Amino acid sequence: MLRTIDIIMILVMVSAAAVTYRIKADSEEELRQVRRLERQIAEEEDSIDLLKADWSLLTQPSRIQRLVDAHKDALGLQATDSHQVTDLSAVPEKGLAEDEGDPIADAIAAEENGEPLKVAKSKPPKKKPSAAAEADQESLEDLISADDVSTGSVEE
Repeated sequence: MLRTIDIIMILVMVSAAAVTYRIKADSEEELRQVRRLERQIAEEEDSIDLLKADWSLLTQPSRIQRLVDAHKDALGLQATDSHQVTDLSAVPEKGLAEDEGDPIADAIAAEENGEPLKVAKSKPPKKKPSAAAEADQESLEDLISADDVSTGSVEE
């Protein structure tokens, strides 16, 4: 009887050793995979840093200005004048009435001497602006129409 228990115990120990070995081998394989993924992540982060550096070099204003100057004639580029932008009266107030045209599309069409663009609009509630809003609108128009307003262009 003692021999049967010894044989069973030996089998249990051998199977425990085999399971332990298998768990160790699996964990080492997982550790190798984690290290491989960490290396890939580091390579991707380095690649991202390099791409960010390239992007910052490509988008430098001085470089873009040199490109514009070099290709101005071929591309037909010209500086935007502040008078090419429409005035404040052409910008619609919040919510357009259904029967009115689109002031922005009309201004663009008038600039191009073409037909006004038809834009689908929803029916917003028609509100009468308050006296304070009208005063704000007038003061804003006065500020915009002033000659000493800086446009922030490169030529100034």
